[in-house]
Amino acid sequence: MLDRSIPVTAHAVLRYMTRIMRLRLDGLEKRHGRTSNLQVLTEAAALHRLDLPTLQRTICPPHLEPAGRGGACRISTGAYSLICDGGVVVTIVERRQRPTKARTEGELRRERGRRNRRWNA
Repeated sequence: MLDRSIPVTAHAVLRYMTRIMRLRLDGLEKRHGRTSNLQVLTEAAALHRLDLPTLQRTICPPHLEPAGRGGACRISTGAYSLICDGGVVVTIVERRQRPTKARTEGELRRERGRRNRRWNA
């Protein structure tokens, strides 16, 4: 059977392991350096007994493949987003709320007052 899955880079698999699976790979990355993602990945997969093809299919399941082949730059799932470049998953980022601007105490007080007025009206 022809494999039509989207390629997932070693860097993307490493980011999935650290950001989504919450595995600690600091020691491996320090030992091998940041430029040897493939070495870090193979050692981490062996250490944690992970099957890489299965992990790649988990990262980018078949229902997301049309979006990647269609040229999407970012594919969002429930827990994370795939960042793609040229039909290849290059990294994984966690889905978070939009960052909020740091506000002063006075700004927060005014905002609470406005919110209370709306509810009490």
